[in-house]
Amino acid sequence: MNFKKIIIAITILSLFFCGCIDKNPENISPGEKKCEHCKMDIAQMNYHSQIISPKGRKFHFDSIECMISYWLENEHRTEKLFVRNFSDFKNSKEWLEISNTFFLKSDKLISPMSANISSYKNLEGANKAKDEYGGKILDLSELKQYIRTDWKKELSEKTKH
Repeated sequence: MNFKKIIIAITILSLFFCGCIDKNPENISPGEKKCEHCKMDIAQMNYHSQIISPKGRKFHFDSIECMISYWLENEHRTEKLFVRNFSDFKNSKEWLEISNTFFLKSDKLISPMSANISSYKNLEGANKAKDEYGGKILDLSELKQYIRTDWKKELSEKTKH
């Protein structure tokens, strides 16, 4: 009888703790963590991106391009992806889930891994940034395609020199 009560208690506690997994992005200080993909220190907080696994593990990235590249290789290990809202470039503390985000590729907004991708809450914000910095607006599928093909090629060209 006692054994049965212990099993029931363990089961209830397990279910309770499974429901308490934090699936929100965490804020860090510059240099506190390294990028999961390229292993560089995360220093520019406006490019800091995160993936959260189904178990609640947080993977940190120094740029959107590193996060997307990692995601393409590890989709089975991901549940949520977050990027910063660039609408307020100097103070981009707001986290956005990637599925509802617009992206701008602009050579005037230089990211840590040189894909120069920034993220915006809405199309209006992306267009405003495009008017100011130039570039091309991408949706998520276009961004994934760019990272999968062109960015990896560009990166390998840069490392050859």
